Amino acid sequence: MKVYVREIKGELQPYFLIEKRGNLWFGDLWYWAPKKNEVKKFLEISWTDKRTYITTTWDCDDYALKLLADCRDYTRWLVEMEIVKKANALPWAFCEVWSESRNGRRHALNAVLTSDSGLFLIEPQTDKMWKPEVGEDTLIFARG
Repeated sequence: MKVYVREIKGELQPYFLIEKRGNLWFGDLWYWAPKKNEVKKFLEISWTDKRTYITTTWDCDDYALKLLADCRDYTRWLVEMEIVKKANALPWAFCEVWSESRNGRRHALNAVLTSDSGLFLIEPQTDKMWKPEVGEDTLIFARG
């Protein structure tokens, strides 16, 4: 499903701290909201979660950036394999996000807007997907 960037931002907004609402950065105007099973298929073949955690060298922000880059590569591969027609190709509604816990601890992860199940957060170190909850999952930054 083709979605305008404002739709993605609108889905993310309820999880942002009020004073941080301007921290949503997206490079394109149009995106593709994949189905949840398509996201799961992508996560199964991505190797991001197989990398070794190295404190300050390869940690949460590196995992989140790598998974975002892998997602962009995957959508390019779908076009190269002619699974998606070049004329219809759009980047997925997939982004890097930063969360902040109640004790102030920050953590980088990913988010995806699916066409059939709505918004999900993804822990790029494990590929775990979950529906965010207002008050529990507080975001301070998003880049897609």
